[in-house]
Amino acid sequence: MVKINNETKTILVIEKDSQVRKHIEEILASEKLSTIATGNGKKGLRLAQEQIPDLIICDRNAAELDGYSVLRKLGEKISTAAIPVILLAEDGERSAWRRAMEMGADDYLIKPIVTEELRNAIAVRLKKQKIYQESTNQELEELRSNITNYLPHELRTPLTGILASSDFLLAELESLDREVIQEMLQCVRFSGERLGRLIKNCSLYWELEQLKNNPDQLKALRDSHTTSAMSVIQDVANKQVRGAKRETDLQLKLEDAGVEIGTSCLAKLLEELIDNACKFSQPGTPICVTSNLKNDRFIVSVSDWGRGMTPQQIATIAPYVQFERQIHEQQGAGLGLAIAQRITELHQGQLLIQSKPTKQTTVQVCLPKFGSKL
Repeated sequence: MVKINNETKTILVIEKDSQVRKHIEEILASEKLSTIATGNGKKGLRLAQEQIPDLIICDRNAAELDGYSVLRKLGEKISTAAIPVILLAEDGERSAWRRAMEMGADDYLIKPIVTEELRNAIAVRLKKQKIYQESTNQELEELRSNITNYLPHELRTPLTGILASSDFLLAELESLDREVIQEMLQCVRFSGERLGRLIKNCSLYWELEQLKNNPDQLKALRDSHTTSAMSVIQDVANKQVRGAKRETDLQLKLEDAGVEIGTSCLAKLLEELIDNACKFSQPGTPICVTSNLKNDRFIVSVSDWGRGMTPQQIATIAPYVQFERQIHEQQGAGLGLAIAQRITELHQGQLLIQSKPTKQTTVQVCLPKFGSKL
């Protein structure tokens, strides 16, 4: 017998056969697990949404709403999508089992219920759920820590520049010549642009996060496309290197195509990748941007010969994370790659990073070619 580490866990049982339901309730009671039980799939779904159980055991042929429909409905709401589900069935046909797994079931047991088999399945699912919750809590704590450590600095730095420059102008305006005033105003504008971009990026990242849980908005986002990706790449690349005073470092080798991503999203994605390439490499070293078509995928690569990243750093890309900031002072809140990654994922693409520390980094974005999803 596998011992279940019970921490007031609640199990929802949806089983139309009263005898089977009673048997399951007895097994759960012997493990000191709290149980909610019903034979009706529609009622069970409502109970799941109201009480958020730790695990659901569901009959594939539940009354009114079958197990497949319950799985689908659970997955539509963020509050219930992560609840583990064990599906029960009278047969073990591979197609039925495969369908259940593809719809999000965590396990698939065949009736009649074997007591030890059910106990083991529950123990494994509850253990995995606990690990998932601990991992999520750790990620949230790291995010809070990163925001606490870096965001105030990133907000304060440009704000200090704006206030210091404006105070100086107010105090010395009558004695300053035109060139000095112009220089101070340029400092104010630079700091304002930096602050504005940070605020926009913070807002954009959270908007992108919310899109994952809004099917209608996500569909609208994916319905957009860009007719000529090459023209967008050229415009963004030239603008970014011009702002960084790196025009002579830019190398473009582009193939054109229509892409299944809106122009504004494609431009933002490229803006962040090229900005990072400028920021983390020295003037005089190449910034290479290429694009090409391969098997209905449009591939854009941005390469720089700068600081580079370790495999561990690549694996831990997240918002408000900056690597080796104690060693390398830099601007930004670590949002650039996180935003690029999220935009790519929302458009059913892939973002891959290859890097050699202190040598070279290539970020490759693969997006569906326009029309490939038809």
